[in-house]
Amino acid sequence: MKKQIAHISVHQSSKVIALISFFISAIFIVPGSIIAFVISREISSLAFLLIPFFYLLITYIVQLLVFWSYNVVARSFGGVEFDLEDHV
Repeated sequence: MKKQIAHISVHQSSKVIALISFFISAIFIVPGSIIAFVISREISSLAFLLIPFFYLLITYIVQLLVFWSYNVVARSFGGVEFDLEDHV
């Protein structure tokens, strides 16, 4: 059975993607900035701790535009199409 995604909740979807990006970037950035601070003792290495928050904001804004654009295009041309099958 073919189905189409006709509409995507812009705010909710953007929020979820941005939070996932935040946590993934924090996994790498936080330990890296702590190690850099311990090695160099420069306060600028602690500024790297702000990167996940910046990434969260930028990702939210970009995804907001992507999902909004999808909804505009899907209204005129149809959404992404996929097949669903029942497994027994």
